[in-house]
Amino acid sequence: MIVAPVVIVLILLVLAAVRHTVGSNRVDQAALVAVRAASLERDSDSARAAAADQAAAALNDAGVTCADFALTVDTAAFDAAPGTPGTVEVTVRCTVDWSDLAVPVLPGSVTLTSTATAPLDVTGERA
Repeated sequence: MIVAPVVIVLILLVLAAVRHTVGSNRVDQAALVAVRAASLERDSDSARAAAADQAAAALNDAGVTCADFALTVDTAAFDAAPGTPGTVEVTVRCTVDWSDLAVPVLPGSVTLTSTATAPLDVTGERA
């Protein structure tokens, strides 16, 4: 009879590992989509807005619900003169609820973070 609880806990741990892997991949994808959108903009304010919109949409489309969501966009390169090489960097942080797994050894939530970088167009105009 002791075997059943152990098997259930093992199944829940495997489920947690799968959730973590899938969630990490989806946050990675959101960061990539967001940085691509930011890199196509002409100024830092537009880049931040585009990154936020695209990251939120990517997570929503993937079915990821963030209990806490944070987005950081490094747009310092937008201040450089046109023709100057530069990059934009986006960091997406999403805290996912795990309380439904109800395994004492697991935290109630996990924070997934991903950072992506993309080059800015050196031939385009910057505002």
